[in-house]
Amino acid sequence: MHKLTGSRAPDRESESARGAWEEPAAARQALASARRIRQATAGSLFPAEEAGSPGWLLTLIAVGCAVLAVARQGSAGLNTIWAEDGQVFYHGALTNPLHTFVEPWAGYWEAAPRIIAIVVSLFPVNWAAVAIAVADAIVMGLLAALVYRACGEHIRNPWLRAIPAIATAAYPVGQETWGAITNLQWPMYFVAIIVLLWNPRRLVPIAVGSVMVVLLTLTSPFGLLLVPIAVVRLAALGGDRGSVIPLATLAGVALQTTYMAIVGGRQTYSAIHLGMIEKFYEERVAGQGFFGIRYVLPWRPLGGAVMIAALAALVLVAASGRPRQFALAALALVYSVGYFTVLIILSGLVNQGSDRYNVGSFLLLAYAVTVLLDSVLRGGAALWTSRIRTAAQRRLAGVPRFAALLVCAALAGCLAWSVTTSWNVTHRDREHPTWSGALASARAECSHGARTAWIPITPSGALRWHVTLTCSELGN
Repeated sequence: MHKLTGSRAPDRESESARGAWEEPAAARQALASARRIRQATAGSLFPAEEAGSPGWLLTLIAVGCAVLAVARQGSAGLNTIWAEDGQVFYHGALTNPLHTFVEPWAGYWEAAPRIIAIVVSLFPVNWAAVAIAVADAIVMGLLAALVYRACGEHIRNPWLRAIPAIATAAYPVGQETWGAITNLQWPMYFVAIIVLLWNPRRLVPIAVGSVMVVLLTLTSPFGLLLVPIAVVRLAALGGDRGSVIPLATLAGVALQTTYMAIVGGRQTYSAIHLGMIEKFYEERVAGQGFFGIRYVLPWRPLGGAVMIAALAALVLVAASGRPRQFALAALALVYSVGYFTVLIILSGLVNQGSDRYNVGSFLLLAYAVTVLLDSVLRGGAALWTSRIRTAAQRRLAGVPRFAALLVCAALAGCLAWSVTTSWNVTHRDREHPTWSGALASARAECSHGARTAWIPITPSGALRWHVTLTCSELGN
């Protein structure tokens, strides 16, 4: 018995030693797996920028897209002021610019339109409508140039990179947002996502990206939806200079959330029919977005076809061995549908005619299609197809890529048709009253002894949007 007992003791000691050895080995393996996941995430979603676009090209894009943005409404956009642009932001900037900058509207902070309105208030009252339209167009041009630069590592073809840039300034949906600074937050949301996926290495682009995400989060309460991307980016890239943009995003979200908690005043809804979300998305985002708004078409079935084609292209790109592009396009599609769903739920479907809810989701959908098209146009063998040896197998492996190319090219053609045919479509609520005509009537009132004038602006209706000015401000 003594020998048997003695023989078992070393076995227990060796098992204990093996356990102590295997535990660090398992920990090291887990750390290695986590490191691989981080590297794969960083490489797929946040690749480091290798080379930026030349300054002359970005300037050309900014100017060209600004011209597109200001011209898409025609003359009506230069002689009308839209709703909150006049009654809330412009009037506040004229009255007390410092106070109005931090004044809430609809229960949250809208920093970007407040800043623009303060600049517009420096011009004569006669120029207010033109100044607002031009200021909005300049911002849209700058956003388009930023999108072009920021998506350089995800869309390598410089010509295809122009698609999301032009779409940012001349999107075919959301007519009520055209030329209205109060609705800048909708395209800005899309641009903020692109900036969060952008990983510049130089200080000036990092500063530009940080300013962009801070402006968005201080303008829209929906900056909260950017938090998951910001957190994933911090986890994937660690603490290098690439963390500045996501940290700026989180700081802006925290400030906006605190501000909203203090001022209150927002209404939310919880009852929603999911079938209505699907209907609205197919009709207003995919259908009108890819087939235009100039002609009355069966937008819902057409939108359903667009979604089926986009999902098919996503699967085909994955099958062709391009996981990086698949991940990015899938993220854009998820955010497109998710963002639209949140907007519809929070609106309680009471604003079914509000085109502004379609803008950000459409831009994300168009971006996903462009990423997929760029991936199948790139030369060279894909990930797993490069290991295939025989020519017959290579031809068979190229079938998904060729099919994805056909689908994406068809979607891109629909997108081009939509932007082209929706050009300069007049919004019926944006034609009257004109700013010049309303000012003439107001000056006539002042000439008969009135001290203040009530100046109607678009859209005319039950809400009776207007700007109240003193006769001295009118020049009398």
